[in-house]
Amino acid sequence: MSSPATSADHGFAQATFLLVGAALLVVVGCRGANDPDRAPAPADGPTWGASIEPTIRVCCSPCHRSGGAAPFALSSADEVRRRSRKILSALRSRTMPPWLPGPASAAFAGDRRLDEATIERFAAWVEAGTPGGEPGARGTAESEATRAPGAPRPLGDADLVLTVDRDLALDASTDDRFVDVELPLPLERRAWIEAVDVDRGDPRRVEHALVRLLRSDGTNGGVIAMAAAGRGPWIAPAGSAWPAAPGDRLALRLFVVASPRATRVRPQMRLRLTDGPPAWTLRSLVVDVGAVTVPAREAAYRVEASIESRETVDVVEVIPDAHLLCRGVRVTIDPPGAAATTLLDIADWDLHWQEGYRLVEPLPLAPGTRIVGTWSFDNTRDNPRNPHVPLVPVSAGPRIDEARGSAWLVVRARR
Repeated sequence: MSSPATSADHGFAQATFLLVGAALLVVVGCRGANDPDRAPAPADGPTWGASIEPTIRVCCSPCHRSGGAAPFALSSADEVRRRSRKILSALRSRTMPPWLPGPASAAFAGDRRLDEATIERFAAWVEAGTPGGEPGARGTAESEATRAPGAPRPLGDADLVLTVDRDLALDASTDDRFVDVELPLPLERRAWIEAVDVDRGDPRRVEHALVRLLRSDGTNGGVIAMAAAGRGPWIAPAGSAWPAAPGDRLALRLFVVASPRATRVRPQMRLRLTDGPPAWTLRSLVVDVGAVTVPAREAAYRVEASIESRETVDVVEVIPDAHLLCRGVRVTIDPPGAAATTLLDIADWDLHWQEGYRLVEPLPLAPGTRIVGTWSFDNTRDNPRNPHVPLVPVSAGPRIDEARGSAWLVVRARR
């Protein structure tokens, strides 16, 4: 199996960036719950409880909750009603719910794309006057945003709790940046990690976190999990786990977004270990653009890289990783003697929505299978995320304003 390359630590970066945060749905005028002009619920039409609340609870409320990653909540009929037409516009434009992979991608668990029937059902509810839902009626989904400080995390049966040894000061800033911390694993013997839960401290300032395993010999054990807005703990596929040994560390790369307010956070990780060696061992394969330089004024600078699997493994998850200049990501699987297939196809990459994608069904890789990654970079003024003024050639590097293109494939191998 190809060995993942050691990745340099990410540092702070100054990058001018137009914040497109977790909520592109803007606040609109309130239409009160007791508005006499609101039409009664039609006998056979959509209502809040039967037609709308389940979709909002699953697709919106994990981020749009009081104190959550989004700047306003969508946890009750009243909250949704007040913003119903803006929500409908966002649904029809596919701005929300956020989901980067295109239709050519493999089938991933937790796909947030809504079908046309669901969108039109919401439209019918809006046009009918948003019927149903008593004032104050709320959904039932729980998220990190609704738990009181100090309350148990969802991974309540954690075997290890790792906490950063100091508060991290996040100053007010107009720039997005990465902040990196490392946490030693207090292990006395070999262990197996089957679940990881990251408390980012402030989900509005720290939109997501990339978790890497650093081996005691200094090598990069790979990206093992992503903690992203609206997602719960990372839990390994049944019967599988990550191996860890005394002296290993976990590295957190925190994506800190621009904000006019300063705050302090102390991230924490909760880990669950298996009782014994699992049937499957998790590993990483990484395909990376390497030492690329993106010329100035290039709108579609394409770079391709590939690696080859050297043994029989199954792909269970893919985690793309790219910075501000990247506009497109594609990962294809090219097995020997068979047609290539697309694993991941993202036409409009957005670092704010970076997350990992778990396959619905593991994808077998035979020895000799090529994993091909293709990245498209836009180093022009037409790229709204380009931080470079004036335009300059941009070389590869770990900073947010440098060029980067990687795809981590989490694979399982039978022990």
